[in-house]
Amino acid sequence: MESSGRGWTNALPSACWVNAKHNRMFSNTANSTHSLHVFIAALACLLFLVSPRCEAQNLVANGSFEEIESCPQYPALLGYQPGAMPTGWFSAWETPDYLNACVDTITSVPFNFFSYQPAQDGQGYSGLYSYLFNGHRELIATELIEPLQVGQTYYCSFWVSAAAGGFLFLSAATDNVGLLFTMNVNPWVYTQWNPDFELRNFAQVRSEVVISDTVGWTLVSGSFVADSAYHFVVVGNQFGNDNTEVELFGPGNPNAAYVYVDNICVSIDPLGCPLATAQLEAQQRPFRLGPNPCNGQLSVELLEPLRRLSVQDITGRPVLERDIISNSKVTIDLSEQPNGVYVIQLEGKGVRHSDRFVVQH
Repeated sequence: MESSGRGWTNALPSACWVNAKHNRMFSNTANSTHSLHVFIAALACLLFLVSPRCEAQNLVANGSFEEIESCPQYPALLGYQPGAMPTGWFSAWETPDYLNACVDTITSVPFNFFSYQPAQDGQGYSGLYSYLFNGHRELIATELIEPLQVGQTYYCSFWVSAAAGGFLFLSAATDNVGLLFTMNVNPWVYTQWNPDFELRNFAQVRSEVVISDTVGWTLVSGSFVADSAYHFVVVGNQFGNDNTEVELFGPGNPNAAYVYVDNICVSIDPLGCPLATAQLEAQQRPFRLGPNPCNGQLSVELLEPLRRLSVQDITGRPVLERDIISNSKVTIDLSEQPNGVYVIQLEGKGVRHSDRFVVQH
């Protein structure tokens, strides 16, 4: 269903037509000077129509989680606690987490309690369990800037990255991370142990495939026609365990899957939010690693010239640093390093890229 197209842009053609029609009628009874006025008026309308469109409003305030009351401090990792959550957001179920580079604790970015991941946008993001063996979830929610309009098409997108390793040895990923629009949401308060959120096995926009990329960010996008004047959006996996596909991507804890989410957008304009060409679109990195896991010899194929390479373990301890003198392929020796998850960073001119790999002898 197409957008109803409310706004000035779609109203302009009829307005220009009325003005031109009026000028033509007037020119029949006046001198040729008015013909020039007709031409100028028509040209002005044409130029206005082809001018750049105004940027559409994102109906999710603070969708990139950058606005905060204060930096999150441990033990606020236990959930969205007062003073440790992004402005305007709250927990809809259980204890989701807010991570930000403004601190140097287990709530930091890019290294934190769950994994290593730079923000997709800015320096902060939220983290939540998309799967727990007991059927629980972690969900976050916020009130939209304005209620949805019934019958209007809305375009939505958000970014997801699966967490791997960390202190919990995470090694699972799921599908169904999505956006649920609803009329009301009761904030979940850690100290009160509120009733469980009612999973509906439904979300207006969601990932229909498992998101197992633990290095880059994956764009999930879609559109829907509002059937109610929804006031809130809830972010997370709204599906029960029987309706959730779980995929293991390495050795570790199979009883939980954890994801980071960032840069959430909802707009009536199809150009107002970044939409993937397919349902999912991963950010591209200018290099390839292999094999992964490796037994100590890691090959790095460069797709563009990069200047420096470094490796850290999952706690951030430096393992290796070297300048790159080749722009094709580099092999690094990690045979003396213990088994575990490592992060590789490659730096170019003004850019830095990272990836995660496993050493398994």
